[in-house]
Amino acid sequence: MEQSAGKIGLKEYIALAIIMISPKVVDDTPAILFESLFNAAWMTPLLNGIFVILPIYLLIRVVTNSKQNNLFDIFDSLFGSF
Repeated sequence: MEQSAGKIGLKEYIALAIIMISPKVVDDTPAILFESLFNAAWMTPLLNGIFVILPIYLLIRVVTNSKQNNLFDIFDSLFGSF
């Protein structure tokens, strides 16, 4: 890999923005759902569990059905090289 001295590209900026914004969104999800669910607020943990389990399940399915050795090779074959 090449290292550039002191320069950050667009991909790095986007990755940093996602890393900085995503915890704030995930942490506020229960509060947002409680405001709109009222008496059905007990369903919030169930909804959050579904939202978490679904991507993990899909990732496990892709990894087990793939012939590549690691996750990087799978992403490279699915999305191509950047």
